[in-house]
Amino acid sequence: MTELFEDLMRTQDPARGFPGYTRDDRDHLIGSVTTAPTPLGNPTPVRRDARSARRLGVGIAAAAALIALGLVTQAILPIGTVGSPQSAAALDRLAQAIPEVRIPDDSYELTVATSSWISNTSGRRLTDTRRTWLAPDGWSWAQETGDGDHYHLLPALCYPWSLNGAAPDPAAMVDYLRTRVTGSSSTDEAVFDAITTHLRESAVSADLRAAAIHALALIEHVTVTENAVDPAGRPATKVDFIDPVNRPNAARSFYFDPANSQILADEYLLDGAADSWTIVTERRIVDAIPAEVTSKLGTERVFHSVHVMPDGSLEVAPGEIPDEFRC
Repeated sequence: MTELFEDLMRTQDPARGFPGYTRDDRDHLIGSVTTAPTPLGNPTPVRRDARSARRLGVGIAAAAALIALGLVTQAILPIGTVGSPQSAAALDRLAQAIPEVRIPDDSYELTVATSSWISNTSGRRLTDTRRTWLAPDGWSWAQETGDGDHYHLLPALCYPWSLNGAAPDPAAMVDYLRTRVTGSSSTDEAVFDAITTHLRESAVSADLRAAAIHALALIEHVTVTENAVDPAGRPATKVDFIDPVNRPNAARSFYFDPANSQILADEYLLDGAADSWTIVTERRIVDAIPAEVTSKLGTERVFHSVHVMPDGSLEVAPGEIPDEFRC
């Protein structure tokens, strides 16, 4: 694997993880808010170093009583119950909200997201904003601001655990992923990370997205809460991964928009506090990529990054995709 490609794996979302990489290796993993893979590999959280990210820019009884009285609208689910009817029903409602065509031909899905994390070197909380224009074929143009201005033209990658090779069947998908994912504190967490990575960042078909959402109900330690709110106060369906044995005092939360199943935000909680997070502030279909971005990256699908230096000059970093990651 090339050094630049390894850097790419490090530079996609601070609140997410990439199987087999440390949190320093996973900043924004390719896509929308490549906005935010899950912190994997070591149950002890490892905070991300901002510089590595820039090398490429790259009570059940009481609840039951309230529910019976119609006083509770959230779906309260037992922790870690696999195949829970409530969980499955909530996820089914999300799957039904998936639009048949996510990105029309000759259009792009614009996603604007803000991420925050604590620097591994300085201990300071850092924040950046990322704008991504995702094409129907999975290629994306990204502009990142915060620690300087960085532009990336990112390819659609077919990971060894890519859903593009899976059948649109939830159980079969989970079995398929279990034989391919690596890293993480457990196979369940790695499968959870692989699914949420695709749901957030890739342009997979509607039937695969629906199967992936249904598959979340089959993973141990996953719970679902409807009528929740995301960190920005928006209505959401919340999906948590909490494994008190393999990753104690930590939780991974994703907030889905019940209107279209898109991920609104995700966060990594440590001892009940948000250690890192990504919040999508805008997502819409647009007809073109701004000239400000194409003037730096061009329109030809060639994997590379451009960094704006302090003196205004541009530094270009070409990329190379290993064969095993080509679609």
